[in-house]
Amino acid sequence: MQTPLRFIVFSSLIVMGFSDVRAQDGGKDSIRLTITQTDNLFLKNNFQLLLKQYDIQNAEAAIITARLFDNPQLSIENVLYNPGTRKVFDMSHNGGQYQMQVAQLFRLAGKRNKNIKLAEAGAKLPEYEFAGLLRTLRNALHN
Repeated sequence: MQTPLRFIVFSSLIVMGFSDVRAQDGGKDSIRLTITQTDNLFLKNNFQLLLKQYDIQNAEAAIITARLFDNPQLSIENVLYNPGTRKVFDMSHNGGQYQMQVAQLFRLAGKRNKNIKLAEAGAKLPEYEFAGLLRTLRNALHN
């Protein structure tokens, strides 16, 4: 009875000895990067920096929006049912009621220019925040 058991144990040890079994592959889990490569990867993949860049783009969009003029508003009204002629959507000129209105907002006293300057001043703040965050994160990366 012991001979088959010894044969099984011995043959399994031989098979395991010749097999290529490794617990960890030591050289493939790390890569070597230079400082410039690390900086480039850091700038490309850091979410805080990406969010600050979007804040800068939002501020630039606010400047563009401040430069735009207000759109005119046009409204047209018509009576749905004319009881005199007993017609629905009566477009004839025989007694229907019509109303048309055009409205345009004009900003006085330089409000538009002041809003543009305010948006431009507000656009500088996200740029300064981005520069400060970038300086802080690069300092943390290099130290």
